[in-house]
This record gives sequence, C-alpha cells and structure tokens, in this order.
Amino acid sequence: MQTLKEAFNKKKIVPYEDILQNKISENSFAVGFHAVLNGTADAIYNDPKLFFNLTHVTKNLAGIYEDVLSRMAHGGSRPLLVIDTTFGGGKTHTLVALYHLFTNPDIAKKNPDISKILSAMDLTSVPEISLVAIDCHNISSVKRADQARTIWGEIGRQLNQYEIVKTYDQEMRRPDADTLAKLINSTNKPVLIMLDELVNYLKDAKAESVGEQNLAEVTVSFFHTLTDVIVNSKKAMFILTLPGTESAYNEETEILEQYKTKIKEISGREASFTVPMEKSEIYDVIRKRLFRTVDRQYSIEVAENLLKYYADHQELFPTDILSNDYRTKISKSYPFHPVLVDLLYERIGTIAEFQKTRGVLRLLSHVLKNIYHNIDEIESDPIITPGIVDLNDMSIFQELTNKIAKGEFQSVINSDIVNDEETAKCQKLDHKQAYGSNVRISTAIYLYSLIGSKKETSKGVSQNELVLATSVEGITYPKDVLNDVVNLENSLWYIYNKASKLYFSVEVNLNKVIADETQNIDQILYDPEIKTRLRKMLKSDFFDVHIWEEDIRNPHKPTLVVPNFHSVFGTETPVPTNVKTIIEKEGTSFRSKKNFMYVLVSREDRIARMIEASRRFLAIKDLKGSKNSREDISTYGDKLEVLLKEADSTLNGSIELCYSLIYYPKGTDTKCITVADGYESAKNMPEKVYNALVKGGKITETLNPEYIVDRVFGDKTEMTIQELRTTFEEAPIHFLPKNKDVIYDAIIKGMKDKQCALYIGGIGDIIAIDQDNFTSVSEQFYFGHSPEFGIGDGHYLLPKDRAKNIEEQLNYQAKHKSIVSEDSVKEGSQGEGFHGEVSHGNRKQSTITTIIVNDKNITDPDEVAQYSTWLIRSIEIGFKNLRLFQIIQSNLSMMLLGQSGITFNIKIHGQSLDIKITDAEIRDINATMEPLSKLSSLFSKDLSVSICMHFTKDTKLDPDLIDSIKELSTIKSELTFNAHLEK
Repeated sequence: MQTLKEAFNKKKIVPYEDILQNKISENSFAVGFHAVLNGTADAIYNDPKLFFNLTHVTKNLAGIYEDVLSRMAHGGSRPLLVIDTTFGGGKTHTLVALYHLFTNPDIAKKNPDISKILSAMDLTSVPEISLVAIDCHNISSVKRADQARTIWGEIGRQLNQYEIVKTYDQEMRRPDADTLAKLINSTNKPVLIMLDELVNYLKDAKAESVGEQNLAEVTVSFFHTLTDVIVNSKKAMFILTLPGTESAYNEETEILEQYKTKIKEISGREASFTVPMEKSEIYDVIRKRLFRTVDRQYSIEVAENLLKYYADHQELFPTDILSNDYRTKISKSYPFHPVLVDLLYERIGTIAEFQKTRGVLRLLSHVLKNIYHNIDEIESDPIITPGIVDLNDMSIFQELTNKIAKGEFQSVINSDIVNDEETAKCQKLDHKQAYGSNVRISTAIYLYSLIGSKKETSKGVSQNELVLATSVEGITYPKDVLNDVVNLENSLWYIYNKASKLYFSVEVNLNKVIADETQNIDQILYDPEIKTRLRKMLKSDFFDVHIWEEDIRNPHKPTLVVPNFHSVFGTETPVPTNVKTIIEKEGTSFRSKKNFMYVLVSREDRIARMIEASRRFLAIKDLKGSKNSREDISTYGDKLEVLLKEADSTLNGSIELCYSLIYYPKGTDTKCITVADGYESAKNMPEKVYNALVKGGKITETLNPEYIVDRVFGDKTEMTIQELRTTFEEAPIHFLPKNKDVIYDAIIKGMKDKQCALYIGGIGDIIAIDQDNFTSVSEQFYFGHSPEFGIGDGHYLLPKDRAKNIEEQLNYQAKHKSIVSEDSVKEGSQGEGFHGEVSHGNRKQSTITTIIVNDKNITDPDEVAQYSTWLIRSIEIGFKNLRLFQIIQSNLSMMLLGQSGITFNIKIHGQSLDIKITDAEIRDINATMEPLSKLSSLFSKDLSVSICMHFTKDTKLDPDLIDSIKELSTIKSELTFNAHLEK
C-alpha cells in the first residue's frame, strides 16, 4: 500500500524548499495590494517572474486576462469589471497579476500561460497603457503635501494630470463628466483603473463632512459619473474589487450594493461581475503553489486503494464517495485528502480572519512541513487527513486559534486534545504524544467545530463524516472510530453531541467534569451517604428500622432490617442465606418472634447504579463547594445547583430501586415481594414496604374472628389476649395484624356473633360455677356482646364451645336465684333467667341478678360535680347552632389541657356536607376545630354536629375537669350533652 513516507522518499511528492525548510513567513500567502505597489511585499509577490510561475491560472483568471487585454488593445470587451468575492477569494491576487502584466510586459510574455493567451488573441505583446492602481487603504481625506485627498485626485496624480482635478480634490467635490473625460483622454493611451479595498475608504469617508453630505456619498456619486465616462471611452476600463458581506462592513457594503445596481442600470451589458476562482479549482491552486511536483500516476493509485477500502466498509462512510468523481477528486487533491481541503475552504474559510484561499494555502503549508518532519511517526498513512493535522505544532496551533479570532479554544485543545506535556485527555487515552486514534478523532472534530456561521445546526461533524476524516486502513478502522467516540464523549470536558453532531465548545461540558470528579469518590465516601439517606428515607412509625445491622435482639414491634449491600444482596430467588439467618436467629439462639422480622435487601443488578448515583451526587456537591476556587467552573454556580438537585433526586430514586426486595417469613419458608408492589397510594418508602406486605398477605389490616377460632385456638380451652398477640408475633404461619386494634376488633366481632367469649376475671372462677360465684362470673363474662371499657392483655379469650358451656351453667344457676334488683322490678322482667346479657355499663340487666350500679350517664353538665370521685369514660356533645363552634372549641381546649389517651369521633352532617372523623387521637383540638368550623359555615343548611370523646386511660373527675365541663351549662339549652362515668 502507498504511504506518505514512501511518496516523500521516492520523490512522488516534492514540496517547495521554503516549506520544507520552514522559511514560510506571514507574507508568503497573504499580500496587500499596497505592499506590491510600494515594493515591500514578499518576493513571491514582488518578483513578477516568480509570481507568474507560482500562480495557477484559473479559468476565470484567464478570462479576466483576456477581457482586459481585449479592452486595452482593441477597445473590445466590457469596460467595467467588478470582482465580487469574499476575503481570500483571489481578488487581490488578480489585481497583482494585472499589475505585473502591464508593468512588466516582457517578463509576463515569457510566462507560458500568458504567452498562450496572447497568442490566442493574435497579440504579439502586451499593450502599452496608462495604469492607475489604487489600494484604498492608502487614501486619506486629510490634507498632506503631494498626496491626494480623494480617489479622483489619486487617479489624476497617477496619470500625471493632477492639475485637471486639483480643485475638485482639495475641495472634495465631485468632478463633472467633462472634467473626467478630459482626464481619461489626456494620456493618449488606453487607461486601466484598478481599485482595491474600496469599502475601507468609504468607511472612513463617512466621517468626513462635505457640505450637507459626507465624502462617502460624494464618492459613490463620483463612481456613477466615472462609470458613464468609462463606458463611453473606447480604450478605458475600470476594475473594482468588492468584499462579500463581511459583518464589519455591513453598512458600507449596502451602499456598494446600491452602486452595483446602478452600474447595471447605467451600463446595461457593459458591466461584468466575476470571481477569480471557482471552488473546484482550489486543488489545482494548492498543488501549483505548494509543490514542485506531484506524481500523477501515484496519486491515481492512492485514490484507487482508498476507494477500495471505503467500499469494503461502505455502510460506515458517506454514501457519495464511492464514485469516479470522488476518485478524481482524491487524485487532484493528493497528498491532501479532499475532505481536509473542503473542510478548510468551505467551513473554516467562512471565518473572515481565515481569508479563504490564502488561509488554506498558509495552513496547508504548515501541515505539509509538519508531516514531512514527523513522517516516521505516521509512516503508514497514505494521505494527509484532518486527523493528522498536528495541533501541537505551534504554527498550526496559532493558525487555527488566535489568527482566526478563536484564541479561546487554546485551552480546549490543551485540556482535551494535545499539549507539550502530554497531559491532554486524548494523549492519556492514547498513551502517546501525537497521532494516536483519540487525538486524530478529536482533531477532526475540532476542525469541524470551526465555522463562520453562528447557527447551532452548522456546528460539528456527523459520524459518517468523522469516519471519512479519520479512518485509515491498518490504523483506525471505521468501527474503532465509532467506539472511540463513545469513550471521548465520556472523557473530554469540552466535547458536545447535539443533533447527532460532535463538536467542541469553549463552554466546559459539566457532565464530563463531573465524570472526572466522580472518579475521586470512593467507598469510604459514598457508603456513609447511602446509609444516611436510607435512615432518612425509611424513618417509620410502624416499623422499627435497623440500617446496616443484622443481629437484631428482642424485637418489640414489626422490624425492618436493612443490611449493608456489600454483604447482603440478592434476586427474588433464591433467598440469600444471610436473610434466613437474620429472620431466624438472635446471636446463636433461635428467634422467638420471627413474625416481626422483615428484611429489605438490595438487588444485585442495581447496586452499581446506586453507587454511581451516589458518587455523582457527591462529586457535584464537591464541585459546587469548590467553584469559587476553580477557574474552569467558576461561572457555573447556578448550573451546578440545578445539577445537584437532579443528582439528589436521582440518588434517592436509585436507592429505592436498589433496596427493593422484601423478604419475610411464611410458614417454614422465606418469601420475597418487591417494594414496587406497594407503590399505589404510598407517600414514602416505608409506606410502600408496608403496602407490599399487605398486598402479599403477610400483614393484615382486618382479621376474621373465624381465623382466631379455627387457626389460632386449636385445642386450647382458653388463651389470654397477650398469648393471642404473642402467637401472631411468633408464628410465621399466621398473618401479622397491623396492630392490637385489629385483634381487638376481631375479638369484639367474635363476641357479638357468639364465636368466642371474653372473661375478665380469674380463670379459676369458671372451672365450677355455683351460687357463690355466680354474680362475679356473670359480671365478668361477655358472650353475645362486648365490654364498653375495652379489652386488656390479661383478659381471657374462650372458644365457642366453652363459652356455651359457661352460658348454660349461668342459666342453670339463674333459675335457682330469687333475688331481684330494684331496677329490674321497675322493668317488670322477673323470671326471665340468664341470657348472657350481664355486663358493665348500659347493658340489660338480668331479672334474677342483684346488680350494683357502678356506672352512670349524666345529661346535665351541672350534675357532674356530684361524682367527683368517679372516672370519666366518655363525653358526647351535639349541636346545630354553628355559632357554638368557637365556644365549644375554647371549652374543649381548656378541658383537655394536660390530658392524654383521648380518642375522638366527630360527625358533621348536612344537606351538602358529610364529615366523619373516627377513633382519632387529636393532640391539638384547635387545629382540628378551626377548619371544621370554616367548612361548616360554607355548607350550613340543615347541619348537625356531634363530638364524642373517649377517655382510654383512667381519668378522674378532678376539680379542674369538673369546672371545664360545667362551663357548658351556659349553652346547655342549645346542645345535647352526655357524660359516661364509672365508679
């Protein structure tokens, strides 16, 4: 395969010596017309022979030669020529060529290209003419000796006829047509007037006042007159160069556009507009200017081999390169790849400071010199691609940064691509100073990042374009390029990918900075962060939570164990051995209360994501804290704040997704359910865990009495409530009731439905029931109804069969009793017998039992004082007058001061409003009553309010409480009142 090294060694490509010997100066490819006129330009431009030898005569330049020679020799061609192009488009080079053509005609005639043109026009020599060559940089309206103030003054001076226009020049007035015609005809020779950089002159002339006008307006008017004169002259010609729409000159170019339009209007077909060079000719210009020779056959062979390589990987290259046209393009541009030339000419060339053609030549000369002197490091490359443009070469570095007003990119190159210390990120990835695959790719991306357009969509390089710009057989294959791009996106600080285009920006890519900072966050930092968050996220009233503990002793409530993810992790199946140990063991002993134990475990496949989220959060947090001391991120405070909030949320989400396996005991097995099963209506992580266990059937919020009777009692004849609760806590075969109230509700329902009974006395009393213990047993036995005062842990639960047996014994004893209480006589119920209705409070009383009244219902607040030694069990207040809300609120606030263990049942019912609060412990009655009052006032029609308070603790009617209750006497006519007292 052909290589650049072989091509240099075998003289297949021979650059000019000034390039290889690093004799390239700033003026080698950039010239001002004034420097040629003054004789101060580089020899390349001052020496007409050298100039013509190094000039590639483009098709349009040849046409300009022909038009000018025809006009000067025969009065043919159009008299007006406007070279309308952008900086570096060849306009100044064209003026220099015409200048040397007419000032050095004998030397010009010896040039083969010019000789050929003269011969084709039947000219034996270059016509003798009067030449006016003006670089408008040198024209100033300031009065200076022997210098003109205006363009017409300078034309007169160069034609040695200044006196004709002297007055007009000194007064900066426009000469009339007759004066200009006299001036043009005064030399008796053909006249060629060439003007360069007119825009600069007009820009300055705007500041010079001339009567009610400015000099720029007078000058444009002068051109209108001059145009008429030139058009009507037989052998006069006027050549004007205009820049493109350069941003610095927008206002002036608007004036010139008007003038160009005026030329067309005045001269009709007489004016010609042209550009010196077509885009396709740039390859010939480069070869002519930079190389003494390039072997044509060798370049064709290189092109053939490249196209074969591209065809073998065609799915990864742009679709339009596998053609004969592209093969020809490669051959013409060799040793430079056409993608490099096009990139410089079409994209970077849109930057005004680059100066298009001269910029391309200047940069490629530096690239060529660098390649030649480093050929041993790239000995396998067949052609010069964008990837091997060495940004570490100071000349190239300056050309592609400071000299095109992109100096801010220097730090980008040094940080991400290359630097002398070999510390740039790409150099580290390649483990070499230059020409590694990552440096090649990043260099190409950087070149594609340089463009004059400010449109976001113009930036960057697509993947196919990047493959073409960097892929070289045997060095960087297409798929290697694409793989490396992914790595670069994750490693470089200033690289961006938008709309599938890669480019560099001077704005640091914070995600890359964060990625680098993340590498500094190790386990000693992220473990405490995860643990702290777990503690906050799992704070719970229901569970006793243990974070990163495994040996839990004597659990007293449902316990959620959250092991360290480093030691305990799993999948839904199988169950990790550590988990079974946590559930079944306390130290070396077997655990009794297994049903209290639940283990929240991390998913093995989600641990890495959680760790990464933690590291990212801590990295951003550190960066935010150090932003004032780090120049590269000092302006990103607000962005870091946003990213920190996002990282905080992401970390919480990652922890929850990771710790998502809930293991729990079920019979002799250990089952698993996911936290995701409990998402519905849950507000936080503990609620999700709880909901999942409810959904999985492990925790229950309701309990059927049949379950207690059939599954728990078994063959037992009695069981204390505490024993029942302990059974649920210890035996994994059972549900775990949410709380003791779930058990109590089931017992109460079971008593009412006569599926079980409750006995609150000593268990020995019911072994044998006789006349002596009949009364005490009947008062403490509940079957078919429930006690008002609640259920205690020491009470006995009796199975249905035993309860019926006790009921029969009580009925038997009742038939042989003849003592009737005073209350029962009033009821007229003598001789009914025992029906299991003996209980405390407002129960029916047996007609055959002596009852000692130990409780009382009071309906008048004033009567409460009579029972000062009694306990209060409940107070119920009802009213319909909404203005009482505030009074009752104030009263209740004083009444409940210092009290605890009170549950509320509040009902508000009306035509449009129905509110119920059931069995609620309300710590702040004011905070509850105020919104209820406001809502009630909005829907007051047919409204009634009921407030019932149950005192679950023994609360004595002390003087303060009695006084608070008696305060209600002032409004007792407007409310219903009922207090249940117990002796």
